[in-house]
Formats: sequence, C-alpha cells, structure tokens
Amino acid sequence: MLRKTFSICLIAMLLFACGDPVKKDEVQNNTPIDLNTEENDFPLVLPSPLQVASLFKKSGLIYIDGVTNDPENHANYETFMYKSMNFGIYGADLSYCVLNNQNQQAMTYLKTIRKMSDELGITRIFDAEDMFERFNANLGNEDSLIDVLASVQQKLDDHLEENESEYLAAIYFAGGWVESVYLGIKNLEQKKEEKLLNRMVEQMGFLDMIIKGFELNPNKTEEFNSIFSDLKEIKDVYNSFEAIKKLSEDEVDLTKFTISDEEYNKISQKVIALRTKLIENN
Repeated sequence: MLRKTFSICLIAMLLFACGDPVKKDEVQNNTPIDLNTEENDFPLVLPSPLQVASLFKKSGLIYIDGVTNDPENHANYETFMYKSMNFGIYGADLSYCVLNNQNQQAMTYLKTIRKMSDELGITRIFDAEDMFERFNANLGNEDSLIDVLASVQQKLDDHLEENESEYLAAIYFAGGWVESVYLGIKNLEQKKEEKLLNRMVEQMGFLDMIIKGFELNPNKTEEFNSIFSDLKEIKDVYNSFEAIKKLSEDEVDLTKFTISDEEYNKISQKVIALRTKLIENN
C-alpha cells in the first residue's frame, strides 16, 4: 500500500516555498522515509509538475517563449524510457503554460500528453473528451485549469498504485523536475534574481527522492542506467557545494544560503546537458 505522505523534508520545503511558516501540527506526522519498511512496496510520494512549477512561479518565474520542449518532438521518442521522461517534461511545460496564462499553448501540451499516455498505456488517467471540454471551457480561469490538472495527476497516481507500478512515478517526475529546473535556469540567464536562484537550488533536495525511486525500479535498461547516472552526477555536484556541506542533517530551510557563480555554472551545465539529451533523444 502506497504511503500517502511526504517526507518531513519535502513538506518543509513546500511550506517555506509558499512563504508560510511551518506549523508543528502540519509536519509532526510526516516522518522521514524508510525504504526498508516492509508494509510499503514503494514508500515515496512525489509532488506533481504543477506543484513544482507553482513554487518557481511564486519566486518570480516568468514565461519565455520558445524555451519549452516542442510538442512536435513527441513523435521522436521511440523507447519507453524516453517516452516516460518526456511525458514528465511535457507535464512541466503544460503547468508552466497554465500558470502563465498561455492558454492555447497549454491546450496543445495537454493534447500531446494525451497522445503519449496512449503510447505508455496510461490512457485511463484522462476522461477523454469530457476532460478536454472542461479544460477548453475554463481557458483563462487559472484555478479551474489547475483543478483539471490536479484531477489528472490523482488518476495517474491511482493508476500506478493499482497496477503496482508506482516506481514509474519517479521517472515521470524526474522528467518534470529536469524541465522545471531548466526553465528556472533560462529565466536566470535573463536576470539573476536571488529568490529564483534559491528556489532552483532548493529543488535539488528532490533529487534524493528521485534517486531512491530509481533504485526501486525493477527494469534497469541501458537507457535507464545512463539517465540515472546523469541524475546522480547532478546530485554529486550539489553535494559538493560549500554551503550544502556545512548543513546539518536536520536543516531543511535552504532559503538563506548562497552558492558561488562557479557552483551555479557547474550544476546548470549538468542540468542543461541532461535536458538536451532527453529532448533530443540521444
């Protein structure tokens, strides 16, 4: 049975990111994840691309035309691993468009994700025409569009759990995570905003959960191992930051430390390289 809770670190990151104080009663029942707990086959719950995009949006992320993955590229992804990673990437692009009122572009991404869900065998997460009608009818109403996306995400989570394939959530999320961080980097190329830079660095905390999820995947193909290696390299760079090395194990507030330009360049280059590899299918 999948445990429907975040780790205390993730809960704290989300609360800090939204600008709200952490309340004891909101986190006291969320204990650190134990991968050896027998009662849970896959004891990880990952946030949706929409949640991650929302964190960036609250920190000043703006829409930049042309930086998302072209929907037409979906036809180039032939293997399950690349389809799955780009399913997550397109999910992040969809959220990015919704949160920035790019409504027609958002519809295009929704249709692309629907096509990819057919190819991945997860068609049931959509309510077919009803869902598209709901989305189209609410274009311009951000809250309603978010409700539609949240419904799709819940159906995806339920589908994976019912089919005992929760480990796939880590792959989908990894694609969305890479794209979200990449979009943050593209914003920072235009203007170095400290708040946005801190948010990007905070997202590195999700890598622990992604890596644990990948470790539990029973189907470790050559492509899987190659991408997994890239993710671990990003994590190694992050762990080498002087500010991170000085953090104690129980510190979860990453909003008050800085990284050097050299450190930022190292990790951004790693993320860009992985994102390029994923969208170019090489």
